[in-house]
Amino acid sequence: DFVIYVMTRRRHVFGRRPQPDKGGYVDTFLSAPDILPRHCCVREAELATGLRAGAFSCQACGRSLQERQDAFQAYVESREPELRYRPQEEEALLREINRLQGATTFNLAPAFLLGLCLEHSTRVLEPSHLPRLVTRMAQLVKEAVWVKGEDQGGRLGVGVPHGTPRCCSRPKEVAADLRPLMLWMANAMELLNLVQKKVLDMEKELDLEGSSHDALLSSDLETCDEAMVVLDEVIMSTFQQSVYYLTKTLYSALPALLDSNPFTATADLSHAQELSSMPEGIRGTLAIYQATLELTRECELHPDLVSQTFGYLFFFSNASLFNTLMERGQGQGTVPSRGRQLPPSPRVGTGWLWPWGDGIWGLSPLGGHSSPWTSPLLPPLLPQATWSRLRSDYPALTPAQLHHLLSH
Repeated sequence: DFVIYVMTRRRHVFGRRPQPDKGGYVDTFLSAPDILPRHCCVREAELATGLRAGAFSCQACGRSLQERQDAFQAYVESREPELRYRPQEEEALLREINRLQGATTFNLAPAFLLGLCLEHSTRVLEPSHLPRLVTRMAQLVKEAVWVKGEDQGGRLGVGVPHGTPRCCSRPKEVAADLRPLMLWMANAMELLNLVQKKVLDMEKELDLEGSSHDALLSSDLETCDEAMVVLDEVIMSTFQQSVYYLTKTLYSALPALLDSNPFTATADLSHAQELSSMPEGIRGTLAIYQATLELTRECELHPDLVSQTFGYLFFFSNASLFNTLMERGQGQGTVPSRGRQLPPSPRVGTGWLWPWGDGIWGLSPLGGHSSPWTSPLLPPLLPQATWSRLRSDYPALTPAQLHHLLSH
C-alpha cells in the first residue's frame, strides 16, 4: 500500500509521536524501531543548476526524460502539423512569418503558419493570450499591406492625370506588379476564416460556462472582433487597389472593341482556342482577363473574391463601352449588329457593388458617368423599334430607364 503524506508548510518534520510531557512538534508520525523522535525535516527550496532532484526533467513542464522522448516520438510520427514556440519568441516569429510573404513557393504559407500559432496558443498558452495574439497578427498584416501598397503605387504610376499607369500597356506586367497585393488579399482572407472559427468556439464556450465567465469571455470576443475588422479592412483595401489598376488597364483596351468591330458576321469565335487566334479588336481585352485569371489562380485567391473581382471587371467593361457609345453618338461609327453577343453586366457584380455606396465608383476612371444598364451595345435600328419589341428585348430595363435611353 502507498501512503501519501501531504506537506503544506515550507518546513515539514517527520518523527515518532512525542510523549505528552515532552516538547517538540512533529508534523507526520512514523512508527518503526529505528525512527527518531524528530527523524528528519524537509524544507521547500527552489531547484538550482546541478541539483540531482531535478536531473533530466524539463524545466518548463517537469516531465522526465522518458516522458519527453515518448512525446517527441509521437510528434515525429504524427501527420498533423504543429508549431511550438516559447512566449518570449512570439513577436520575432510573427515578424519572420510576415517576412516570408513572396519569398516562398507556398503562396498561403503566412496564413497557414499563423493558423498554427493560433492552435499553439489555444492548446498551450493562457486563454487570455489568444485575443492579444489575434490582434497582433492583424496589425502586422495591415502594416505589411500598407508598405506593399505604397511600393506598388509608385511602380504602377498612381496619380497620373487623365491617363493610364506606366505599365498598363502590358497586362502581364500589371499582373506581376499586383501579385504582392493579391497574395496578401488571399492570406488575409484565409486568416480571417481561421479567426472566425476560433471566435465561434469562444462563443460556444461562453454559452456553456455561464455567467461567472461572461465578463472575461465577452471582453476577449470584443478584442477578436476588432481584429477581424482590421483583417476585413485589409481585404477591402487590397481588393480596391487591385481592381483600380485592372480597370485602368481595361479603360485603354476597351475602345478597340468599337473601333475594329470584331463581332461581324464573318467572325467565328466559337472555334478560337488561343488568344492569338482572336480578332485584333478583342485580343487586348481578353489578354487582361486572362492575365487576371492566371494571377488569381497563382495566388490561390478565395473563390468568393475571384467571383467578385471578375464581377466588377465585367460590370466596368459593360459600363465603359456603354458610356463610350453614348459619348460618340450615332454620327460617329456604327454599333456592331451582333453586339448582343457580348455578355451583359453580371448580376453577380451588382449584388455586392451597390451596398458599398458611392465609394467604389471613385476607383473607376468613369466614376462620374457610370450607368448600371444591362445592355452595353445597342443595335443601330433601336430608335425605329416598337415599344413592345423594346420591352421584350430588354426586360432588365425599367420603362423609365428605357425612355431615358431613347430620349438621350
